[in-house]
Amino acid sequence: APAGQEALAWLLAQGKDIIPSRESPSSSMYLTENIAAASLELSEQDFQAVRDVTVKADASQGDRYPPAFMAQLFVDTSAL
Repeated sequence: APAGQEALAWLLAQGKDIIPSRESPSSSMYLTENIAAASLELSEQDFQAVRDVTVKADASQGDRYPPAFMAQLFVDTSAL
């Protein structure tokens, strides 16, 4: 499977509270590839290999933005 499709399949496998988003497909080929990711089943070994890479890269932990930007998020949002 193409790398993008495997990445989407890995995100889908994280749980039902994760909604993967990939930039708008630039062609129908990529749209078909994105849809096919929902039926791709990764082996436990593949799943763990991707997780190991993301943890090592520290890409899935911590804040999304630097502290100065984090302080500005939702400043104009009404309290719930």
